[in-house]
Amino acid sequence: MTILDKFASRTGLDIVSADGRVLESVDLGNASINGDIEMLMLGGKKYLSFSVWDKGSTYYRFYRVESPRGSATSLHEMPVRMKAYPNPARTSEPVEIDLGSTVRAEATIHVTSTDGRSYAAGSVKAGESKARIDISGLTPGLYIVSADIDGTRRESCRILVR
Repeated sequence: MTILDKFASRTGLDIVSADGRVLESVDLGNASINGDIEMLMLGGKKYLSFSVWDKGSTYYRFYRVESPRGSATSLHEMPVRMKAYPNPARTSEPVEIDLGSTVRAEATIHVTSTDGRSYAAGSVKAGESKARIDISGLTPGLYIVSADIDGTRRESCRILVR
């Protein structure tokens, strides 16, 4: 898989498979890619992630990479409404997770390191949209916070622990 910056201004990119097919073409309009484009391995699955700067704030775009035979065959955007704050976080204070909307059934929150190790967990009760998680056992680094809603991993965001 190859990632091609479409514009010098970093306002779009093409993600191309090994055989030259464009798997995804991303046009960010007036927004721009802010920082590095990363490939992450979580739970044996590949994800592509990058942050976007738009109108004074940063958000993340995530894609799940389908690669049944080692080479990427398709990409699926994973919409992110979920937020974590404070971010960056300190181990001395809990992090509040906001799913962006209320859940009908309890949602399970997972914290995973970028190398796939699972650390902390929490939950969002039915009818609520927020939870607090204890990160006191985490070492400084980047972590993926994900939410399983109705038994399916649906939302994720990143936190930087200092």
